[in-house]
Amino acid sequence: EPVAPQFTSEPLEVNTDSQSGNAQAIAGAAVFRGDKLVGWMKDNETRGILWLRNEMNMGVITVDLPKGKGDGHISSNIIRSETNIEPKIKNGKIHISVNTTSEMNVMENASELSLDDSKNIEKLQKEIEKEIKNRIKKALDKAKDDLESDIFGFGEAVYKKYPKQWNDKYKKDWNERFTELEVSIHPTVYVRRIGLTK
Repeated sequence: EPVAPQFTSEPLEVNTDSQSGNAQAIAGAAVFRGDKLVGWMKDNETRGILWLRNEMNMGVITVDLPKGKGDGHISSNIIRSETNIEPKIKNGKIHISVNTTSEMNVMENASELSLDDSKNIEKLQKEIEKEIKNRIKKALDKAKDDLESDIFGFGEAVYKKYPKQWNDKYKKDWNERFTELEVSIHPTVYVRRIGLTK
């Protein structure tokens, strides 16, 4: 189903000597079912849409680290991201696996976590993975529970892998089936380079 992101011009989250000024930021998105507007996504939900649609080509992810585990925040820039949607049919039931792989650079470390230690980089990667999973889940829950609109192309993925079953069984009532889909989300993050410190 169609979705139309809305953009605004906002200052960059992180300013450096080589990177400052304004950038396009996601303000939200209009969600359709066919040609009918069925609702809106907030900015953080819209980022989840972009992950799911394999359209997250740039952006900054900031993770907050609690006291005793870093006590501050770290901002990372997305260098490259790829999302694969893998449907499986078992006993007539469809399960969707969402697998995302992302490479990132640290732009700003405003925390107590030393990124000279590879173990801390692994911790950071896990925190970013949690944040990505959270963003995807928010978009998914809103689309399934409130808007009932498959804006992620899950139906198309099912059709490509199982064309006969799609046409014979799933196509006619896909909107209902979409709301009941089992979806698992598996993000993988690689921090490739450490940029700014405090």
